[in-house]
Amino acid sequence: EAAQIGVNLDVLPPDGDTSILLIEDDALAARLIQSMLEQSRGVSVTVKNDGRQAIEYLRDCQGPGGRNPDLIISDMNVPGYNGLQIIRALRSNPRFDAIPIVVVSASLDEDQKQACVELGVQQIYSKGDVSSDLKSWCSEMISSLNDAA
Repeated sequence: EAAQIGVNLDVLPPDGDTSILLIEDDALAARLIQSMLEQSRGVSVTVKNDGRQAIEYLRDCQGPGGRNPDLIISDMNVPGYNGLQIIRALRSNPRFDAIPIVVVSASLDEDQKQACVELGVQQIYSKGDVSSDLKSWCSEMISSLNDAA
């Protein structure tokens, strides 16, 4: 079941120039999600397939225009740093603590879900929910971004 947690995406840019960082080690899933998200005009998705790459990317602020991504979508089970380690690192740094984070994972136990909530993750989805209707899920992500604008 998808647990949706109080979404606060007000920090996204109103100009439609939206940068998303997708942290996903499954190459096929990453390509599918990236392709679907980028079908929306003004959306650019950068994919990193492990936690260390994601943290390095964020430290270098290599997003469009040299700015932070507007949204981070992360799998919890990625090599390098896992999802919780990535989220903790982001939330402990004032430069990144306001970036909305969405977690997508095949398996999350209750302790992990609680940790995500405590760390301010905006939404948590199971990969089963996402994969059963990828197009709707991606549309929902873009809709959330546009509604916040």
